[in-house]
Amino acid sequence: AKSRVILFLFDPTQDHRFRELCRRGSNDPQLTESARVGQQDTILNEMALRIRRYRGLAQSVKHDAHLVIVVTKSDTWSHLVDLPRALPCQTRHNNQLSSLDISQINGVSKRVRELMLQACPQVVNAADAFATEVIFIPVSAVGGSPTVDSETRSLVVRPSDIRPCWVTVPILYALSRWTSGLIGQA
Repeated sequence: AKSRVILFLFDPTQDHRFRELCRRGSNDPQLTESARVGQQDTILNEMALRIRRYRGLAQSVKHDAHLVIVVTKSDTWSHLVDLPRALPCQTRHNNQLSSLDISQINGVSKRVRELMLQACPQVVNAADAFATEVIFIPVSAVGGSPTVDSETRSLVVRPSDIRPCWVTVPILYALSRWTSGLIGQA
């Protein structure tokens, strides 16, 4: 309740409408296999309810924390939005310091937000009703789709194929935006 930044992980493969949208133009086995789907907006609303209760805030009052919606498994839905793979960092050549490109992150956030509004507006609405600032950051822990093991028919990821994408960005963004001087901004 006292945090200045709150991270909420959203898994698009567990949202029925987002799954349907992702299936278009994708042969990802995570989308063809039967998966558990749920109402992640319910979890987000419950989180907001508890934080407001601990904070003593009325239901209509926004929390002054910043909410980072970490949209996971971007490898399954990146074909729907133009997402960069490279980290949003810039290096100043004269002193060899790197800084975070906040404008690039904000641009990506807007594109992901538009996709979320199309696929699952209830999550965006719940986030906007809760926090003063909401940002959407795509991440992929493995950087690609798993494959189906021919013997067990289960989904597997080969360690040599793991290429995480943007997994450090949510924390770097939070530290850059809401701590003083720890991580520079470009």
